[in-house]
Amino acid sequence: MITISGQRRQQATNPIGESDYDLKGLSTDTKPTEGIAVNSLFLEVDTGKFYFYSSNNTWEEVGKGG
Repeated sequence: MITISGQRRQQATNPIGESDYDLKGLSTDTKPTEGIAVNSLFLEVDTGKFYFYSSNNTWEEVGKGG
């Protein structure tokens, strides 16, 4: 199950810059692509991997959380 953390935010600092949404889910979840703002973050809670939603409308891995 994918959850959205908090509300839409305008200026939040994260490893890749600003993010509009923070989403969390499992690595087996299908990451959403409808209505997702560029630079939104997705955390795979079971692997610790972070992804951001790029201007190419794809989720791209940016690293692993500590």
